[in-house]
Parts: sequence; C-alpha cells; structure tokens
Amino acid sequence: MSGSRPSLIIAGSRELALQIAVHAATWGGFDVAGFLDDRRPAGEDVGPAKVLGGTCDAAAVRGNAWPSFLVGIGYQSMTGRALVYGRLLSAMTPATLIHPSVVRGPMTDVGPGSVVLGACSLDLRARIGSNVFVNPACSLSHDSVVGDHCFLAPGVVIAGNVLIDEAVFLGIRTVVSDGIHIASGVRTGAGAVVVHDLDAPGLYVGTPARRVRD
Repeated sequence: MSGSRPSLIIAGSRELALQIAVHAATWGGFDVAGFLDDRRPAGEDVGPAKVLGGTCDAAAVRGNAWPSFLVGIGYQSMTGRALVYGRLLSAMTPATLIHPSVVRGPMTDVGPGSVVLGACSLDLRARIGSNVFVNPACSLSHDSVVGDHCFLAPGVVIAGNVLIDEAVFLGIRTVVSDGIHIASGVRTGAGAVVVHDLDAPGLYVGTPARRVRD
C-alpha cells in the first residue's frame, strides 16, 4: 500500500467482496488492506489482497490503526450482512462508496457502510440507510427511503414516497410503485412489480408481486 490513501478492510472474500475491492481501489480512493472471512484461513491469497482473519478478529487485525470497512456479503445471507456490520462497528469505521456517475438530487443521503454503483439516480430527498448495497442502474425517486442492510439488484426502480424497511432484497429489475411500504425480510424475484404493500416477510414474484413462500 502506498500509505497516501485510506485503508479499507472488506468483510467477506467471495464474489461481492472482490467486486467491492476492485471498485474501492480503482475509483473509490482506497487501498484494500485485506479481507475478513470466517470460512477461510488467515493468510490465504484471494486476489487483490489476503484474508487477514475472521470477523471476530477485527480489533486484533487493525492494530493501532482505525481502518474503514465495508461488508462484502451478498443477498444470500441478509442476516449475516447485518450481524457482521454490527460486529465490525466496534473496531472500525464504516466507509461509503458512491460511483462518480451516480446522479443525486437535492437533500439526498447515503448512510455509512453503503455502496452505490454506477448509473444510479437518487431523486429529491431520497435516503439510503447504512450497509446497503445498490447495484448499477437503480433509480430511487423523491422522498423514498431504503432501510439499513438492504440489497438492490441491478435495474431496480423505486417510485416516490416508498418506505422499505431493513434487510430487504429486491431482485433484478423489480419495480416498486408510489407510496408502497415493504416490510423487513421481504425478497422479490426478477422483474417483480410491486403495486401494494408487502407487509409479511417472504418471497414475492410476478406482476403484481404475490407471496409464494416464506
């Protein structure tokens, strides 16, 4: 590492973590110090950097430094995303990674630990919580809120005045109509169109989106 850029540690070391590492190093302004992974041994080389230890080793790994961190755990473990984020907060500072191409309207907010990739748009007073991952080409319209620990697949479109609670996964090209509330634990399939509130956790698919299983 050059030492001229802030240091970043990423929780996880699989596909999403590696993707974050590339983005952070190429346009995010970070030097990637390594990965924390509970399923791989310390010292294993995973490409851009090595595994430094498990997520419980964060304090020991950081030493006297206070590096930034991001969670690179995908939608397959929404509970894990939230748990690891909370665990690392006591030892490190959450980073925020927003691609330069993101279009932001007035009074928008992106919380700590969140990643917003290219070609996204955030309209007037749109808010994204902490530890949220937003894939490319997503659109968040005016006065809408995405809660903590959510994961948006590519091409998600969220209309105005939508409230999305914590730990929601919206599948690729999901469309959410105006004024909708989506409860924690909801998952949508690819191309789902949400036209009414989704108040119970579970998987929703189709047009209009309907619950098909827990």
